[in-house]
Amino acid sequence: MRLKWIGPIWGFIVCFIVCLTAFAALGQVVNPFVLPEENFPDGFGVPGGSYTFCSTAIPNTFNPLLSNVDSNSKDFVELAGINAATPFGWLAGDPIQIMPAVLEMFEIDDTELPVTITMKLREGLRWSDGEQMDAEDAAFTFGVYTDPQLFNLDSGSGLSVNDQLPLFEMVDERTWRYLIPARINIGPFLLQLNLPLLPQHVHQDAFDNRLLGSELYWNSLEASDDPLMVVGAGPFRLKQVILGQDWIFERNPFYWKFDANGTRLPYFDEIRLCVVDDRDLQLARFLNGETDDVNGPVSNGRNGGPRASDLPVIQTSEGIGFSIDIRPSPDPNATANLVAFNQDLGLTVTGSNEVIPNGDRYKNSLRQLFQQPLFRRAISKATNRQAIVENIFLGAASPIYQMSGLGPFDISGRRGSGGHLDADYPLNYFEFDPGEANALLDGMDLPIGSDGLRVFGESYPSAGEKVSITFTTNSDNNVRVETVTFLVNEYRDLLQLEFVPNPVPFTTLVSEILTFINTSGAVFGSWEAVYFGISSQIVDPTLALSMATSNGFLHFFRYSDSLTPTQPDHQRMLDGLWVTQAQIPPEMRSGEVGGVEVIELASSEERFALIREMQLLLAEDQNVIYTTSASTVDAWNASRLGNRVTSVYLELHPYGSLLTFYERGFRIDR
Repeated sequence: MRLKWIGPIWGFIVCFIVCLTAFAALGQVVNPFVLPEENFPDGFGVPGGSYTFCSTAIPNTFNPLLSNVDSNSKDFVELAGINAATPFGWLAGDPIQIMPAVLEMFEIDDTELPVTITMKLREGLRWSDGEQMDAEDAAFTFGVYTDPQLFNLDSGSGLSVNDQLPLFEMVDERTWRYLIPARINIGPFLLQLNLPLLPQHVHQDAFDNRLLGSELYWNSLEASDDPLMVVGAGPFRLKQVILGQDWIFERNPFYWKFDANGTRLPYFDEIRLCVVDDRDLQLARFLNGETDDVNGPVSNGRNGGPRASDLPVIQTSEGIGFSIDIRPSPDPNATANLVAFNQDLGLTVTGSNEVIPNGDRYKNSLRQLFQQPLFRRAISKATNRQAIVENIFLGAASPIYQMSGLGPFDISGRRGSGGHLDADYPLNYFEFDPGEANALLDGMDLPIGSDGLRVFGESYPSAGEKVSITFTTNSDNNVRVETVTFLVNEYRDLLQLEFVPNPVPFTTLVSEILTFINTSGAVFGSWEAVYFGISSQIVDPTLALSMATSNGFLHFFRYSDSLTPTQPDHQRMLDGLWVTQAQIPPEMRSGEVGGVEVIELASSEERFALIREMQLLLAEDQNVIYTTSASTVDAWNASRLGNRVTSVYLELHPYGSLLTFYERGFRIDR
C-alpha cells in the first residue's frame, strides 16, 4: 500500500490540505505554506508595528534539547522557531491529522518491508540566519535524537521498533527516507517521528564536543550576549536582550508562511516581552495601556493568564476595547494540576544497578508510607477539589481525576472531556470524604502523637517520629502556592498530618523531579511531595510515554521498578499496556518493545479496551493524584489588535495553533 499525505491516509491519518499554489514571485520559497483565509477573522493584516506583553516567566534556555521540559522557555523557543520547523504532526482528538509544515511532499509505502516514509522539503527554505535548510539538517537531527548519550531510546524518542531504530537514507538535497524494519501503527509512530529540525551548521560543533545536551549551551546568558546565535525557522528571531527588563524579537525575513494575498508572515515587525516581578505589576501595566495583552497569547498556564481575581478589575476598568474570553474547563490546552509523592525516596542505585536503601531512616519511613496505594488514596479523598476550584480559582476551573485532555479515551466522566463515565470507574476513590481518609490512615500504623499530629508507628524505621512531609511547588506561580497553602492546612486539620510548604523556583523544581535512575551511587531525588502542573494535551496515550512508563523521564511512579528483577504486577502490566497501545500493532511484534513484554491487539476496539484498563489501573493505584484543571482565560486590548481570536476559535481551526497569533496578528491602531 503506497500512501501520500495528499488524500486520505490509512488508519488514524487524515490529511489537512492547504492551498499549495506556487508563490515563486514572493521570494525564494517555492510552493510555500499558505494560511487559509478563514484563519484571518478580522481580515488580512497590515505589515508593521509591534506587540508587547509582560510576563513573570522568562526563557531559561534556547537549547532545543532542553526547552521542552522547561515551560518557562518553551513558548519563547517556539516563537524563535527553535522547535517550530517540525516536519509534520498535530493531534486534535482522534484521529491524528497530518500538517505539511515545511514539507512539500510526504509519502508512506508499506507494501513491503522495510516500511518507507519519504519526506521532501519545500524548495528555497532558509533558517533565520539565511542559511539553506536541507536534507542534511534532517540527517543531523535524526542523529541527534537517536544518540544514546543524549537520549534513552526506550523512554525518550520512542523510535525503536522491536529494539531497532529506523535507517535514515538521503535521496537528494531536499528529500530523505526513514526505513522501518517492521510494520508499524503509522499514526502513533509519526507522533514519535515528529522531530523538530535542527540547523546542522549551527549545532554540529556542539554535538561533536558533547555540549549540545548541556545546560550551559544556548542558555539565557549566552543568548543575551549574542542574540543572533539563536537560529531557528519560526516567525521571529531574537534581536536584543536587556537582562531583567526586555526580550525583543524581530520578524524573521526568511519565514516560510504566507497569507492567501501573498504577504509573507508575520505581520508584526517586533515582539517585545517585558519582564515583571509579579502578577500585580503585570496587570497594572496592562490597565495603564503599556501592553497589548495581560499575559501574551498563550494562556494555558505557561505565561500566566489573568488570575480569576483580575477579571472583575479588567471588566470594570475604564480601558477602551478590553476583551475577555473564558473558556470552560477542561480545556485541551489546559494544565492538569496534580499531587505526587516520591516513591523512591531514600533509595540509592549502585554502579551495578542494585537498588538499596541509603541509610536515612526517616526518608526510608516516608518511602514506606508513600509506596502504599491506600495512603495515596487517603490523600486523594482528603483533597477537596471543589473547594480549590471555588476558593483558589474563583470558579474558573474544574475537578479532574486523570489526565485532562484524554478526549474520547477518557472514562472518568469529566465535563467537557469528550469521553464518558465508565460504569466501572471508581469515582468513590476521589470523592471528598475525610472520615474514610482517616480510617485508611488509621490502618497504616500512624498513631496520633502528643502534639495532636500523626507519628510513625513501630512498623516504620523511624518509629515515634512525627510524620512531616515537605510539600514543594514552584514559587513563581501564585495559584499553586495558594493551593499548597490551602492543602497544607486542610491535611493538618482533617488528617492530623503535617505538610510543610516549600515554594522553590521553577527550574529548581524541575531539576528535582527529573532526577532519576542515575548510576554510580546517585539517588532518586530528594523531593518528598510535589504539587505540579503538566500540559494536558494527552488526547492519545502515545504522547505520554515519557510520563507513564516506568523508565519515563518525567514520571511519578517508581523508577526503581525498572531495575528490579521482577516488577510489581500493576507496573509491568501498565508498561505493557502503554507501549502496546501507543506504538506497535499486532502483526508487527516479536514479543517485546524496548524490553517490555507487549500484549497482543487485533483491532481498534481492543486498543480502546487496553486504554480503558490502563485508566482503571491508574485510578486504583493513585500513582498521581490529579486535582484541578483551570479554565483558559484570555484578556487583551481588542482596540489595538487584529486577529487576536479566542481559544474556542483556535480549537475549531486546526491551523489556529498557539503560534498562529504571532503569525497572523496585527495592530489596527498603527
